[in-house]
Order: sequence, then structure tokens, then C-alpha cells
Amino acid sequence: MKKIFVVILSLSMFSTLLLAVGPGNGTESKYIGKQIGKCYVDKITVKYKLDSLMGEAIVNGAYKATGSDSDCKLPYSTVVWLKVKNNSGGYGYVKLAPTSPKTNGRYGYNVSGSPSWNDLICGYSGTRKTSCLDSSSAKNIWKTGYVSDFVVQW
Repeated sequence: MKKIFVVILSLSMFSTLLLAVGPGNGTESKYIGKQIGKCYVDKITVKYKLDSLMGEAIVNGAYKATGSDSDCKLPYSTVVWLKVKNNSGGYGYVKLAPTSPKTNGRYGYNVSGSPSWNDLICGYSGTRKTSCLDSSSAKNIWKTGYVSDFVVQW
């Protein structure tokens, strides 16, 4: 009986390490109402999944745009910055750079990535990352935070 208990306890502890911990997944939409490249965009919808697996951050996300032109493709340089914050006031931005879809179509495509902790939650200037949080601060926000907003840059 004691051996069974130890085996069950060990398996449950190991599986806890494999479970995802992160800001989660979701979909956010925002009215844009402006010209982006050659496209007039009314609204952008972003879907994201921010997890961790075996202690490493996993980032995935994509967007779609609606606008007046049904066959317009947003610039390849388009980047989505997800604002991740926690209740202690800490925040930063996680970069998503999926393929650029045509307006009024499907989501663009993206492959999950696993950036290092000290390159995960950063500031931004346009499409470029600026100073990033250290690993400890990034892990804290990742474990306790949530996506509160997004910004689109191109």
C-alpha cells in the first residue's frame, strides 16, 4: 500500500511539472479604423495561446483583419504586441509576428515559439523589442499575469 501511494504521489508531482502555466489563451478584438500599408482596416482580431511546458514559455498567436478591401494583404512587417500584466502592477509586451493574412479572410499562420525568459516580456518601439524583463520578473508575470490589451505595429 505504501509503494502504491509513493508511485501515485510521484506521478502526480511529475504531471504537475508538465501542466501549462501562463497567461492563458483567448481572443481580443479592437477597432482600428485606419490605413495600414495599402489596406484600410476596420478591425483586427487576435487569438493567442501563452503557456509553459516543462518550465519553458510557449508563445503562439495569429490575427485577422476586416476592412473595405477583401483582397488586401497587410504588410509582412506587421507585429502584434500582447500586453501581459499582473495585479501587482507589473507588465510588459509579448511579440507575435505571424504571417500576414488577407483582409476579410482567415487568421494568419504562426508556429509556436519558446523564447528565453529574458527575451519574452519586453517594451517595444514600433516592430522592435526594447528593454526586456529579467528572467525572474518575466516568470513572475507569466505565472500570475493575463493579457489585458494588444497593439498592432507595422
